[in-house]
Amino acid sequence: MKKHILLILWLINLTVILGLWLLGSHTYITGSLPEIFIAGGRLAGLLGEFFILTQLVLIGRVQLLERNYGFDKLNRYHRKLGFAALGLLVFHPIALSLGYSALGTGVFSVSATWGQFLTFLTSWDDVFKAFLALCILIIMVGISLAIIRKKLCYETWYFVHLLVYVAIVLAFSHQINTADVSSGVGLYYWLVINFFVFGLVLLYRFLRPLWLFARHRFYVEKVVQETPTVWSVYITGQNMEKFYFEAGQYANVTFLTRDHWYTHPFSFSAGPNGKNLRFSMKGVGDFTNEVPKILPGTRVVLDGPLGGFTLRHAATKKFLFLAGGIGVTPIRALVDTLLAGTDAAVLFAVRAESELAFLPEFDRIALAKRVAVTTFVSDEHVPGSRHGFIDAVAITELVPDVAERDVYLCGPPIMMKKAIVALKALGVPHRHIHYENFNY
Repeated sequence: MKKHILLILWLINLTVILGLWLLGSHTYITGSLPEIFIAGGRLAGLLGEFFILTQLVLIGRVQLLERNYGFDKLNRYHRKLGFAALGLLVFHPIALSLGYSALGTGVFSVSATWGQFLTFLTSWDDVFKAFLALCILIIMVGISLAIIRKKLCYETWYFVHLLVYVAIVLAFSHQINTADVSSGVGLYYWLVINFFVFGLVLLYRFLRPLWLFARHRFYVEKVVQETPTVWSVYITGQNMEKFYFEAGQYANVTFLTRDHWYTHPFSFSAGPNGKNLRFSMKGVGDFTNEVPKILPGTRVVLDGPLGGFTLRHAATKKFLFLAGGIGVTPIRALVDTLLAGTDAAVLFAVRAESELAFLPEFDRIALAKRVAVTTFVSDEHVPGSRHGFIDAVAITELVPDVAERDVYLCGPPIMMKKAIVALKALGVPHRHIHYENFNY
């Protein structure tokens, strides 16, 4: 129900923006072709900025959105809207340059259009700053392309994306000094939605983590090696019983020490216990490879809990948990919170035996809660584990009633994609398949 309310609110704002455009540009809409280009350019600018504001809300770590949609969906919406926003904002100056250059003559030409564009840049107030903002957005969307993103470290990608705030500030005066939202009700509305969005960002991305730090004084209790490549960081502090989170959620973690000050998202790898928090990570990059060097006592800033990968979205009382590699961390926490006797099974797949994290803990849970745990190792033959991958044949053999269960899935993107295809082929309804992809 909350999802529908949030979507309705977004559509209401979209309708208001279209109404303001119709009121301000109605004389152009029914005019000549150059005037239609001008009206289209104005609309593209308004919608482009509205989508940028939507982007900020989607990645603003707003708990209501995170709980109801989950990180994975919000991230997908964020990327799609990012490309749409850029397309609209690029079309905005092109359409206006075409329209104004041909307004008197009705003739379109490349030279006249280019000349009009240069006139905008050099003679119109705040246009040059808006153009710089557009260049920043083009760079941001460019590094978000998969082929480029894979070649960048997380820290570089994260830092460049912070420039979106610079871009919005640069373009703001241009928005409120021209066209459909420069006066009257339109101006007040535009100011309200802009400051409301920035208020949300300020509250959830900056003020709330500082408030949590002041309340709990988080610090590293200990760092424990789980496997040759997986380490767990235990974090404690004051009033830990008052830090509420649900198993399956994650937090953005910042260690206040040299070489670790960038914020990174990590899933809770153990359920709530009122004493400490545990995050587990595999050494796969510059940051995670340095985790063993973090000293006890290091102060920590936490932004969370976030995400909707929780049991609250389950439609049944029977579960299948599929984990691949370090994707076992939220699965481990979810299993932690199951009631004794819950009908549940865990299938945990890795490439090598050295990647099998939390096996002693899973063994204890299997005995105490009667949860069936099966491990898969693809590249080695390991006693007690199945050789191969989690596929439809293995799922059918081990969990024949899978179509009657809620399935929670976390692992590498390729493994998750194949597992979802297999689950749907086995008759698992889409609403019973729960997953979050934490790739940036």
